Amino acid sequence: MENNIKKMALDSTVQREMQLINGYSRKELNPEDVYVFTVVLCDNDIDRDFERFTAGALNDLAKLFVGKTGIFDHNPTAKNQVARIISCTVESVPGEYTAAGDQLQRLVARAYMLRTEGTAETIKAIEAGIIKEVSVGVSISKTICSICHNDLHSVECQHRLGQEYNGALCYGELSNPIDAYEFSFVAVPAQRKAGVIKANFQIAKHDEEKHIAFGWAYQCEDAAGAQLIDHSGEFVDTATLEKAAYKFVELYREGSDNHERGGVGVIVESMMFTPEKTAALGIPAGTLPTGWWVGFKVSDADVWSKIKDGTYSMFSIEGTAYKVPIKNDRPG
Repeated sequence: MENNIKKMALDSTVQREMQLINGYSRKELNPEDVYVFTVVLCDNDIDRDFERFTAGALNDLAKLFVGKTGIFDHNPTAKNQVARIISCTVESVPGEYTAAGDQLQRLVARAYMLRTEGTAETIKAIEAGIIKEVSVGVSISKTICSICHNDLHSVECQHRLGQEYNGALCYGELSNPIDAYEFSFVAVPAQRKAGVIKANFQIAKHDEEKHIAFGWAYQCEDAAGAQLIDHSGEFVDTATLEKAAYKFVELYREGSDNHERGGVGVIVESMMFTPEKTAALGIPAGTLPTGWWVGFKVSDADVWSKIKDGTYSMFSIEGTAYKVPIKNDRPG
């Protein structure tokens, strides 16, 4: 999973993004009219086609993709349009490297779709993790051979993608993009590592007078030190979660209602419990799990009412992700 888990429904962010969305809409839209999500479009790692975007190409594509449409299976028909990109940035992934050995960078977009009867099933499928892989349609002016550094399609290059030459893999470096056409939801993308992750943990208690809800935002290991698997069938390692927790408190702080309506609360308590910290606090080993404990002061009356009556019984975190498959050697 990724190094940065992002909370995406902050009040100021919602206002800014609605301004961008209404720049494309002919009528004024409100937050409840749209579904906004984050999507990793591509990165600079070597893909299944033995090609990769250069860092310069990613920066160029970040400008070209703004305003472009999201479709299904690269089928460019008007009725197949379901989303539109409103912003796009290039992010470095700390501690992650490409197969070529350089810093992993990815192109991350924010996109929206209308909430209608026609899109309801698509939104449900995205939320459930059924629809999440994407592929991009772009025009590239140059593909450079990693072996001879000539244009891969020129007579000077005699190498073949995916073949090894003196132990070095031949791949194409995609540079100088001319245009970006669309991004598509697909079943099997060329880029291996894109996905959306959501995890839920029970709200442990709530303070009626202070309107504060407490609980685990995420647990990495149980009290005995065993790795915990979340509701998505995945896990976050302790170091990754710790960095994400610190970044959330430093930069974001606000909570949302179901990852959609922002400004419903603010974090007032945050503690990343690790074995080292619990030992320093004098807490006996095996007492607490390893994880992120939070408290949110809830300012929204409707959300607080749902916490009190048990409708909202869990905290949830959401974000884009780079996933690493783990081999299961256990029998059965």
